[in-house]
Amino acid sequence: MPKTIHAILHTHALHPAPLDNDELRAALGVGTDADLNIMRLEGACDVRRVEDVDWRAEQLHLAAWFEKHEHKLKETAYAEVAYFGATCIPLAMDLGARLTTWKRPRVFHQRHGGQGWVWPGRVDGENGPGVRVTGLPDEADPNARGPVVVSVASSYSIADVDLETMRRDAIATVRIDLDPIPLDHNPYSTQEELERTVAAFDWVISKLKERRPSMTELRVAIAGPVGLILRLGGSINPTIYPPVIIWNYVAGSTPRYKPALQIGRALESLNMKHKLLFLAADASKKLQQDEEHAGIQRRIEAATYRDRFELTTHLAMRVEDLQSVLGRTKPAILHFSGHGDASGRLQGVAGKAGRGMPPDAVARAIQLTNRNKALRLVVLNACWSQEVQEELIHAEAVDFVIATTDKIADDVAVVFATELYRALAEGETVRTAFELADNQTRLGLVHETPDPLLFRLRARPGANPDTTRLFE
Repeated sequence: MPKTIHAILHTHALHPAPLDNDELRAALGVGTDADLNIMRLEGACDVRRVEDVDWRAEQLHLAAWFEKHEHKLKETAYAEVAYFGATCIPLAMDLGARLTTWKRPRVFHQRHGGQGWVWPGRVDGENGPGVRVTGLPDEADPNARGPVVVSVASSYSIADVDLETMRRDAIATVRIDLDPIPLDHNPYSTQEELERTVAAFDWVISKLKERRPSMTELRVAIAGPVGLILRLGGSINPTIYPPVIIWNYVAGSTPRYKPALQIGRALESLNMKHKLLFLAADASKKLQQDEEHAGIQRRIEAATYRDRFELTTHLAMRVEDLQSVLGRTKPAILHFSGHGDASGRLQGVAGKAGRGMPPDAVARAIQLTNRNKALRLVVLNACWSQEVQEELIHAEAVDFVIATTDKIADDVAVVFATELYRALAEGETVRTAFELADNQTRLGLVHETPDPLLFRLRARPGANPDTTRLFE
């Protein structure tokens, strides 16, 4: 029976092209006879602007992915799990915490300087760096109540000043450091070296549980490679330890560590809903918009993944409301139902004929209010909306944009929208949902057959509508 390996490829928005089969097999040290199951987990976090990341949205995305794949991943009687990590630290640790109850996965992180993903190993007789623990309380104190700080430094030192906010009300601060710290991004040459740090972390938090039983939360700051982070997350059992808050490094801030997300939470404790914002922006089309909104709601409520949607509505949107509504709502999908003119301008209630919202200004509003990348799909169900689509794709403001290239009849717009969201809520890919919606307008259900190019789907570079399922 061939060996089965589940390979998790965990990447962020700026990571280069994913590993191919040959690179994976080289890192794993297996040939073509092994059964390699590649499982991609792509996040939207932008490591260049980590201070703007919507950690809750990222965690919800990760939780939904894990819920789908958990059963297969835990079939470890005959399968091995390998993790290839190039993502933000809090997300790697969150995934590690979800994998806490089963056998240790093999971990790989991209080695800087063109060294690839293969563990280099060490020369016989050569020892890797040791691990030093400082600050662990010697005696138990059941009356000490408050948070505890644990820092783990393997790729560079963590200065006291960087932990200032974390330590402000802490009852203990424990440091785990490589000895010596090699001060580069590749501190380990084998996974066994990495596991020494994991063992130290596991020992420290278990001792803290004994010696500070009234601690209210664990605050964790880490400087190390992604493979280490995943394994550290595997030490956290939410039924044993208090809430664990991962603090993320933000370059240029003072102090440099900021709270990101709580890890180790059970899936059922997370709100798995994603917001669909329905913007109705043309009072003259009220009857059509009411029908469109009701149809979308009915189709979603009857779909398999209906519990993942939260339909939010803003009726009679004024031009001046656009940015504030987007900033306040932070939707995953924006659906614009209104009027557009041949110049590409979208009309708001307060707009005058021919003086609607310019395409570049609409795109800029979406870009500025979507810095956390929570918004992934924009649907512009209005005539001549392709100019806004072009601006959004050029700015890489969102992953996917659906627009029209000409005038569109009201009943066609309704049929397209209701079928699109039905398909998305059934777990179809963005591409398939778009094609189903487009084809639905051609099945004789509307009096006017649209031109084949009336609706158009575009994706930003790096976003794949053929594989992306927004809400399964």
